[in-house]
Amino acid sequence: MNPESLPHNLVLDQLKRVQASEIFQATSRHRELLCLIVEKTLSGNISELKGPLIADKFFRGRDDIVRVEVGRLRRMLEAYYLKTPSDLLRIEIPKGAYRAKFSREHSVKPQQNVAEGSRPSYVTEPSLPRNYVYRAEAIESLRDIVTAQNEGPNIALTALWGMGGIGKTVLAQALCRDEVVRRRFPDGIVWVSIGRESKISIVEQMREVAKVLDDRLNGDEMTQGCMNWYRTMMQNKSALVVLDDVWRASDLDPFVAESPRSHLLFTTQRARLFSSVGAQEYRADWLTEDESRKLFATSSNCFPLWPEADALITECGRHPLALSMIGAMVRGKPRSSWKHVHKLIQEARLDKIAADLLNYPHDSLLRAMKVSVDALGANERERYLALAIWLEDVCVHPAIQQQLWNLDELEAAATAEEFANLSLAQSDGVTGAISLHDLHLDYLRAVYPDQHSLILLRSTVRLSRNVFDHDPSQFASQMLGRLLGGEFPLTVQHFVASLARGNQLSLRPLRGSLEMPGTALIRTLDGHSKGVNGVAITPDDRRAVSASDDNTLKVWNLDTGLQLQTLLGHSNSVQSVAISLDGRRAVSASWDRTLKVWDLETGIELFTLQGHSSYVSHVVITPESRRAVSGSGDGTIKVWDLETGVLLITLIGHTQLVTTVAITPDGRGIVSGSLDRTIRIWDLETGQERRQLQISHSGLGPIAVAGEPGGTIRCLCGAGRMLKMWDLDTARELLSLEGHEITIMSVAITPDGRTAVSSSMEGGVIAWDLTTGRQLATLKGHSDLVMSVAITSDGRRAVSASWDRTLKVWNLDSSLCSTPSGGYYYRVNAIAAASDRLIVVSASWDTTLKVWCLRTGDELRTLRGHRGRVHDVAVTPDGLRAVSASEDNTLKVWDLESGCEMLTLVSHTKPVIAVAIASDGRTAMSAIE
Repeated sequence: MNPESLPHNLVLDQLKRVQASEIFQATSRHRELLCLIVEKTLSGNISELKGPLIADKFFRGRDDIVRVEVGRLRRMLEAYYLKTPSDLLRIEIPKGAYRAKFSREHSVKPQQNVAEGSRPSYVTEPSLPRNYVYRAEAIESLRDIVTAQNEGPNIALTALWGMGGIGKTVLAQALCRDEVVRRRFPDGIVWVSIGRESKISIVEQMREVAKVLDDRLNGDEMTQGCMNWYRTMMQNKSALVVLDDVWRASDLDPFVAESPRSHLLFTTQRARLFSSVGAQEYRADWLTEDESRKLFATSSNCFPLWPEADALITECGRHPLALSMIGAMVRGKPRSSWKHVHKLIQEARLDKIAADLLNYPHDSLLRAMKVSVDALGANERERYLALAIWLEDVCVHPAIQQQLWNLDELEAAATAEEFANLSLAQSDGVTGAISLHDLHLDYLRAVYPDQHSLILLRSTVRLSRNVFDHDPSQFASQMLGRLLGGEFPLTVQHFVASLARGNQLSLRPLRGSLEMPGTALIRTLDGHSKGVNGVAITPDDRRAVSASDDNTLKVWNLDTGLQLQTLLGHSNSVQSVAISLDGRRAVSASWDRTLKVWDLETGIELFTLQGHSSYVSHVVITPESRRAVSGSGDGTIKVWDLETGVLLITLIGHTQLVTTVAITPDGRGIVSGSLDRTIRIWDLETGQERRQLQISHSGLGPIAVAGEPGGTIRCLCGAGRMLKMWDLDTARELLSLEGHEITIMSVAITPDGRTAVSSSMEGGVIAWDLTTGRQLATLKGHSDLVMSVAITSDGRRAVSASWDRTLKVWNLDSSLCSTPSGGYYYRVNAIAAASDRLIVVSASWDTTLKVWCLRTGDELRTLRGHRGRVHDVAVTPDGLRAVSASEDNTLKVWDLESGCEMLTLVSHTKPVIAVAIASDGRTAMSAIE
């Protein structure tokens, strides 16, 4: 039915009939405007529908309202009539006629019922929750925003933001199922979950996008290649892209493209994020009174609601998560118990968690959480509390549930189902895995009885994640392997005992053999299918590139552990990799006798450098980033032009394999080491040999060079199990370091030349103080040869590459490299000493203070009481008392003789970061952020 083919009066009569029905519940203002749009269209006077005219007549001069309201009414016309004049709607109409009636009840429909024009083929958006309630006003407003005509060339951006638990994700899920939205974006709707702890790479995300949009993405595409594919493909698409739980602007960058007919919607808790990226905002607000009642009725399965529900709904404050939890809690309970639950909510005390959740302004949700958790049986409550150790945005697999709760498969599944039914967790509905909302995790961590133990256990989970992500059955063995044998708090010991006596049939370690939490290990990078031979770090310290026996190189994000790219091209094992100082290029050396030059932004191979007659063992890049120097099994060193790929010069002199090459600090010389027991220094420009150092040891290994430009050149080289430092100008041995058990495989020096890191065949990594020759720390964690190490430019982190197929990122901060006996397993922030007593007090992020004897180094006592990190500590002049400053917004006064807490000073509303005591010992001063 075409409105242009109908008599004027008939159209208006039909329109009034629609307006009077439940299909179109509009205000009189909307009805009048809709009639005006139809009249002007049928009379051919569309030009009279000017923005200012409508704004003045209907919306008091508000042009911004006009754009939204007229757009909404036009789409209502589109949905009601068979066809609408394109110059009226000014939006693309999908091919094919349809008669989709606009209905609140039928706006969200199963995908199989959607008309053919919207082509749903591959579904990525999650299922709606079991107690879903349609939020008409919010959905209509969002629909108007995302379906509005985009006036610019780029994809339109909209931020759906609001506080945690307000229902942003559910709103976005419902919008994806809206008929009008699906018709507006006929090429598809893409859902991508981001999150804070997610390890899904851009390449994996783009592959999901390709499946939805029915487009092809080559399996070997790298990060930049995927982004280029996306930008090219989106130019002619009309698609809705939804990014859920965005925390950083960088999460949005890969999905921004020139696509005027598409829309990018992202959910976020961060109010500043949408303004920084220029997105239009829509704030998810509280439920309406009617929506609150519907949600509570659905959650409690009570129709109609009993009068007692009014008080419970009021206590929940129209918060979706609170209503869901309390509704689920009273489901199936007698009517008399509803009043009791109301009393529990009113009397719920939040004192214990107030300090940890100070920034959360809505205590109605916290009270609902407390009552819901307290209502669990003792066993169920203990199992739910055990989930506090889990990571954000990571599902708890059924195999992990069984090990964590020490239950069989059926019991664990029943427990997980109960948590999901009570809205204390979300189930994926397929595998039985559950996940917790950020607010649930925040609450559990706040009420966890031992904050020190919680920090340790969460750190252990994070260190083990690369293993149980691939094989959930390894959860218990990983946790035990890191915790057995350590001097941990009682809570951790109970956790270990529970895992050790698990009823699941599996191999469990009898003693700890993996890196413990709170030490130097930051994370493990897992992705290569064979041993890793080399690693290099970009100058900005944000990425690492690894070289492997699987013939590939991989690019990693050091901050998140994400694998960014895989560089394919070599036909044999890749032995070494170097990165230019501008961070733009990488050069790899391989057993296929070639080197390859890569663009790190695009992942594209720029050149293949051919010339060696045997495998290439090592490669470095000169400081100006224009040349590469390679060493080979053919005994030669070659210098290459990285701009043209041309071989510049070949250095001949070594009689056996060249194991390693380095560039002198002034950038004018080359230092090489060989199995012929010599270290040679070459002129980079002429290729002439300057001098030669004969080494008596037959096992001459890797070398690293340090020194100031124009000053003495120092060379640190591996000689069997020892490290030796030489003055290359005088051939004098400066230092000999012993600590490794067998042959050293790699060595690196910090930019300031004061610290070195070496690795060996036994799998150990050692950090050294080159000024004193002292061993700073032994970093254990690899299970096979460690072939290469690299150090960040700030000297704070190291990355090791091993034949165990992994890389490990280490913290070289001295406070984390070593753990004193009976001491800390987390960062020490401050120390204070008494002027006339041989004691010192330390303050740590583990929420404790410790008192030490300076004469013996023994720990005398631990001071416990703070609920947040301890930032600072001061000791009175007489050495009898200490005052600590903490992130829990308090200061505490301690008796150092007894270890008792004497006083808590409560006045600050922000974390206390510093404290000082006057010379009279009677007055203290504190500072906040």
